Amino acid sequence: MLDIITSKKILLFFLMLGAFLLTSAVTLLFYPELQDLVVFFFYLLASNSFLAFPHEPMLIYYGKLYPVYIPVLLAIVPTMLGCLLDYIVLTPLLHGKYAEKFRKHSIYKKSAFYFNKYPFFTLIVFAVSPMPFYP
Repeated sequence: MLDIITSKKILLFFLMLGAFLLTSAVTLLFYPELQDLVVFFFYLLASNSFLAFPHEPMLIYYGKLYPVYIPVLLAIVPTMLGCLLDYIVLTPLLHGKYAEKFRKHSIYKKSAFYFNKYPFFTLIVFAVSPMPFYP
């Protein structure tokens, strides 16, 4: 059952990515002046997934170049794709047998304890520190 769910999520990810690749190709062919928005999309896709690029400055920059609703609406799709990619890849890794030794570590246990007790403040601490935390 888990394989079917995962394969549907992977299919959904590639369908969404394929739709945007097609849209990007059409945009680049017929509207080359909008190539910055295609670059913006792929930058946001990378920064909303595994790579820790700051995306807020890019939103501000593109908000100055275009009407503010264009970069905001365009940012929705790569954010969803990045989160879906993280969910597809990281969930099995974090719940697999190889991650078991990390879940038994005292730092992980303390982090999980504080997250369950004080989720807002724990996320603030992990957001400003270099430590990754995926509850």
